[in-house]
Amino acid sequence: KRNYIYNKYYELLLNNNLAYFCFCSNEKLKEEKKESIKNKKPYKYSNACKKLSKEEVEKNFKNKIIPSIRISVNDKDHIEFFDIIKGKQTFNTSIIGDFIIKRSDGSPSFIFSNIIDDIEMKITHIIRGEDHLTNTLRQLIILKNFKTNQPIYCHIPLIMNENNKPLSKREKGISIESLRKKGFFPESIINYIFRLGYNCNNSNIININDMYNIFDTKNISKSAAKYSYSNLLYWQKKIIKEMNEKKLKNKIKNIKFNLIPKNKINIFLKTIKNNITFIKEIKKWEKCLFSENIKYNKNLILKIDKNYIEYIKNIVKKSKKEDIEKNAIKYNTNIKKIYMQLRIIFTGKENGPEIKKIIKIMKKKTISLRINQLNKLIKKNDKNIRLINK
Repeated sequence: KRNYIYNKYYELLLNNNLAYFCFCSNEKLKEEKKESIKNKKPYKYSNACKKLSKEEVEKNFKNKIIPSIRISVNDKDHIEFFDIIKGKQTFNTSIIGDFIIKRSDGSPSFIFSNIIDDIEMKITHIIRGEDHLTNTLRQLIILKNFKTNQPIYCHIPLIMNENNKPLSKREKGISIESLRKKGFFPESIINYIFRLGYNCNNSNIININDMYNIFDTKNISKSAAKYSYSNLLYWQKKIIKEMNEKKLKNKIKNIKFNLIPKNKINIFLKTIKNNITFIKEIKKWEKCLFSENIKYNKNLILKIDKNYIEYIKNIVKKSKKEDIEKNAIKYNTNIKKIYMQLRIIFTGKENGPEIKKIIKIMKKKTISLRINQLNKLIKKNDKNIRLINK
């Protein structure tokens, strides 16, 4: 669609003898490359078509040989530019030879279309991966022919995956689309990406407009950044944790609560907010705190002291709801172990909200049902528990 733009620039170069038609076949070019390999030399085009006379060019056109266009490179020149990350860069043009800017199928080379688009859009700064550093020599050769000002370059280190290999767009599960499908918020992804390979001293959540004002190329890291899924999860959790009630309610507006009374939704959200990473986990916590029966993991059941289950059964039966926690921890001095057992008994999970908050939101009847359910499971597995305790 933009070929009409590129054609103007081809004509300028051809009319000023800065480029020429190349009629070399693929077979001929392959032979040249083979010869270079044989002689253990880097390949450079032989400039065979650069020497063609006007008559030879016209003859090739009459014979319907479709050419490519090559730019003419002064092999005694050198190109300099300053890179914000890499510092001063100097390239000798003798290493590349005349290169194609228009293919024989009519399409522009990436290097040519890229720099022409930059000229057309009056681009002043180019920030890209360091794997494009070698392209810069060819692009600046093209740019020099049009007597256009050099943009400021910033070639940033590549992002590595968790196996320390360059991160590829073909890797599964890292595209924006796949992250959004998993439940990541745009704010989480943006806050993580902003800091990836960038020295940011601000540990707070930053909105995208403030990022624009904060960003400074001087703070781009000179070493490769490493993509970390766990760090991305950190920002997701942080955003949920710091989200106000209004925003959180907006995020869950499509969720239907089947077990939670309407008057307890707000306190429920406050209770579990610090223990969820994705919005979809809310439904699991609804079932965990409000259904009468839950599934207990066998390994967690083995962590429960069978004498304590009888003790807590009596405590719940005799105590007021607000006194359950206070009386439950009187069993022994190992408070950490007691709280761990209480959480397993009440929710079927080893980790989760504070016991105080769990007791406050759960019905006393539900707590009693859970204790009875777990008590039966413990008695059923009593033989296995004794073996483990030995």
